[in-house]
Amino acid sequence: MIYIGCIAHTATGGTELLHQLASTIIGLGVEAKIFYVGSSHRKDPVAERFKKYKAPYTFEIKNLRQDDLLIVPEVMTQFLYNWRTPVPCKKIIWWLSVDNYYTSVSHFKKTLKYYLGYRVFDFKEDFYHLAQSEYAANFLRKKGIAKLSYLSDYLGDDFLEAPSIDLSTKKDIIAYNPKKGKEITDEFIKKAGSNLEFVALENMTPIEVKKTLLKAKVYIDFGTHPGKDRIPREAAMCGCCIITNRAGSAAFKEDVPIPEEYKFSSPRSSFDAITLLIEKCFRNFSCEHQKFDSYRESIKKEKNLFQSEVLHLLKTLRKL
Repeated sequence: MIYIGCIAHTATGGTELLHQLASTIIGLGVEAKIFYVGSSHRKDPVAERFKKYKAPYTFEIKNLRQDDLLIVPEVMTQFLYNWRTPVPCKKIIWWLSVDNYYTSVSHFKKTLKYYLGYRVFDFKEDFYHLAQSEYAANFLRKKGIAKLSYLSDYLGDDFLEAPSIDLSTKKDIIAYNPKKGKEITDEFIKKAGSNLEFVALENMTPIEVKKTLLKAKVYIDFGTHPGKDRIPREAAMCGCCIITNRAGSAAFKEDVPIPEEYKFSSPRSSFDAITLLIEKCFRNFSCEHQKFDSYRESIKKEKNLFQSEVLHLLKTLRKL
């Protein structure tokens, strides 16, 4: 049995990916369950938009065998231990981000369990690791991790099977996620004043997010890019030009393969240049849009690549 750790009632790109993995494994004829934490046993832990994956779940794992596998994201490594001892099964950490690992460890060290001696992964165990991004893989290699494979992700079919974009319906709008790089983005919006129109992707359903991105010409993201984020790819599939910084995964062309002119090492000191680039997109959108064709083609291939990587993982399990 393969157990995949996930935080209950939480709908993010990362938790969706955990459900996609469970669904893919089951589709290949292997037993898998989501192991939910942070939920009352009396409540349905599955986020509404993840019900389509139809993944069976459990709230606890009993009688683990050596041949069982527990996969947890980097923010749940404490569940790989029974107090100070690793659980008695095969163990994998899936690095959906790098930055969030350190945040989770910081939070765990403030809990009672930590003071009682419970453990969290600290790179001393010889576990197997999966990297969702080149950013994560590079981080793990620098940490001396040898047992490492790629397991990336893919967008949902609602974006991958999107109809062809009618560029004539695009508006001179800049979309952004206010949860990503809020401080810098707010400064940029303030500096732009009424000269540019911005739309925040917040308090929206996934359908509303998609409608907004289909209307916008530009998507900006000055966040930390802790992993290979979904919204820049969703924006690209909706026909947007993408502007980022070079933080986290955005520093790696394997993770965010957009034209170099659309990446800024220091957005705060490049506001004027970013504004000029946005205005260029507005004026010559058809031409600038084409610069992202190869990015969109790579995104379309991610689902098949993910299935191949899962097959590789299942073969690797026999050797663990």
